[in-house]
Amino acid sequence: MFALVAASRLAALEPEPSSVVLAVFVGTAPGLAFGAGVPLLVQFRASVERLFRSPGVRVAHLCAVFGTYAALFSYHPVVSALFAATYLAGRVTALVGIYGGSRLVGALR
Repeated sequence: MFALVAASRLAALEPEPSSVVLAVFVGTAPGLAFGAGVPLLVQFRASVERLFRSPGVRVAHLCAVFGTYAALFSYHPVVSALFAATYLAGRVTALVGIYGGSRLVGALR
């Protein structure tokens, strides 16, 4: 992923992070948590759904997502690209799984 982003000239590869494994983990773990974890919690936990009805909580969530992206970008731009890709993939997978699965079950009945 580091070489792919560097080859596309979106970000410079230098300086390379001291530990590539740690950098990949730091980029993907919050992306999965925010991208897939939050929609699943909101869908299947009534208390979290009630909490996310509040505009303040939604704004705080967006600030946390963008703040994480900015922090990772300051650490290394490629790590922030990993975060963004993982967030997007997790969000799409969770939403397609939740809503597509329920429509599929409804269509099969």
